[in-house]
Amino acid sequence: MGYDHESSNPFGFDRIMELLKEYPKAVQDARDVFEKLKLELDIENSVKNFTSYDTGRKLITVSVDGGNQEIFPLIKEISSSIIRVSSYSEDLTTPLPVFETVIYNRIFLQKMKDFIGKESDESIITQTIEETLDNILEYDICKNFSDKTGIIKTDLGVTYKTDMKNFVRIVRDLLEWAYIVELSERYKKIKVLIVKDGSLEQHNVGEEFINKLKKYFEGNNVLISGVLKHNAIFANGFGVAIITSWITQAREEPCYFKVPKKLMDYVYSSKRYWDSDFKNTSTFGRRYIGKLLGKTFQPMQSVISVDIPYYVDENEKNLHEIMSTLFAHKQMLFNGSISVVSNAHAKASISSNLIMQIENELASSTNMKFLL
Repeated sequence: MGYDHESSNPFGFDRIMELLKEYPKAVQDARDVFEKLKLELDIENSVKNFTSYDTGRKLITVSVDGGNQEIFPLIKEISSSIIRVSSYSEDLTTPLPVFETVIYNRIFLQKMKDFIGKESDESIITQTIEETLDNILEYDICKNFSDKTGIIKTDLGVTYKTDMKNFVRIVRDLLEWAYIVELSERYKKIKVLIVKDGSLEQHNVGEEFINKLKKYFEGNNVLISGVLKHNAIFANGFGVAIITSWITQAREEPCYFKVPKKLMDYVYSSKRYWDSDFKNTSTFGRRYIGKLLGKTFQPMQSVISVDIPYYVDENEKNLHEIMSTLFAHKQMLFNGSISVVSNAHAKASISSNLIMQIENELASSTNMKFLL
């Protein structure tokens, strides 16, 4: 990145092109891989049509925001992270209320106390994180989560202890899963589809966390799916080109298909990030691509990425129910996407304006002039 007002060197075209003399070979190699991967999807037998029949399933979406939304992020001694989880449903009149919590940057609070009294060390930092986590695990939603899934503190692993950033991120994920289990228990007696805003995976926790989570969802036959705004396939121009090729070949009707394993293996750095059958995997979802509208100006318009639990992927009836329920909730205004996911995220979203309003109120009500 250049300096402000710096001019760039416009010369050297021939020298740089000479350095790129092997570029055509790289392009040809890419084309060879592209053609091989294209053959991995059996267009005739693997692509299924969406149907709009009424499954009778009520759809409810869950989204979380925060963790990275900090109050006074540049002054760590007084910074705090806000986490908000919410749900949205057009089919249910009484979804769960929004759940919110604030995590103080207690490590720095402890450091300040130690600076005045005694010298800080690693054990003090770890201790402050542990104490904060113990308080969070006393929330009713967390106790219910532990009761229903059997997940306990030790199942969170050790990554959360390393620093405040990892700690907040894992607490954020923990609260989202706890909220989803709360929904699952509340609507156990009616047919619902829970849609998570994001993939069906969990990183940086102990292996038992994933195992117990899978056991709960499969044991209770919970119909859950994840709708992804971002994923490694859509972030990879090569992957997008292959998906576009398949969709173009497929048909001009709304359709869906499971992403072949070889493409998943190609775009992800490790099987543990996508393969639900892999040892020590961090996911229990299998990736599907759906095109929710037929004819569109661009092939990738109205295309969504969906995670389906492995136990549903092996049940054709339940798989079709999930896809048909998602299809029934598409909206033209959202480019054919699932509008209820956007609505759930809007309820959970912590805007920069809200952060600014909170900071202004705290600055005016406390003695902070020495910092600002």
